[in-house]
Amino acid sequence: MDEFRRSVFYEGVWRALLACLACAILTICFSASARTSLLIGANVALIFAFLMMLYASQLSEGRYARVREARVRNPLDTAPLKFAQGGAGVAIALAGSALVV
Repeated sequence: MDEFRRSVFYEGVWRALLACLACAILTICFSASARTSLLIGANVALIFAFLMMLYASQLSEGRYARVREARVRNPLDTAPLKFAQGGAGVAIALAGSALVV
């Protein structure tokens, strides 16, 4: 179970790194000002948060349902949601910074 928990965490880290890479590529290709760059980053962070919430729902309902039944409060369900919460926080910060700039 510990190995599976680590793989869920590292998969979340990998997805966060891919989101940062996508944000960097989109910023380089489409930004003309700092405000546009911040808004691109906010949109990518929101998409990342939404996809992590989808991934959490697939973990809880999909092929790991038997593992989920073994525990009432499964940390595997909350790990992707914590990544989604972080992504939403980053999106709020970037959008707020875009309003200030």
